[in-house]
Amino acid sequence: MTTNATSVAEAIATKAHAGQVDKGGADYIGHPRRIAAKVQEIPGFTTLSQAEQISAVEAAWLHDVIEDTDITEAELSEAGISDLAIEIVDLLTRNSENPARDGDAYYLNVKAHPVARLVKIADIADNSNHSRKAQMIANGKSVKPGKYEHALAMLELTADEQDWFDKDIQVVVH
Repeated sequence: MTTNATSVAEAIATKAHAGQVDKGGADYIGHPRRIAAKVQEIPGFTTLSQAEQISAVEAAWLHDVIEDTDITEAELSEAGISDLAIEIVDLLTRNSENPARDGDAYYLNVKAHPVARLVKIADIADNSNHSRKAQMIANGKSVKPGKYEHALAMLELTADEQDWFDKDIQVVVH
């Protein structure tokens, strides 16, 4: 799904993450790019309204920009990012100084928002991908076994979502 809104989100993410690399040594922008594609594949995405679908893809592109760059919610708004996408990005932004954005409260708040929940499931799937983990290990990074099991339990994946997740983490990514 490419719309003007998702193209703007992609451009912001590309600029914001320029020069960043992931733990596997690849350009970081590959991560949000994959999340934007994955969120559209998760069972339940097509039951969202068109506005929710567009906001989910916008948020997938932008899910790490507030947490990992100097971009602010105000700047996202000024750039034309939807209020719903900004709300989702805010929910997905961890902040240890805000009890609602840390620990189990973080996952409970994400779970309570159906669109943010799908974006987070896509994010965890990408972070759990076996080929990405292998690349991280090859780059000398540590990988915690079962790191996301608690998060997935908190998000309470449906059987269809779990089947999608189990297949998705097997897909080779570049």
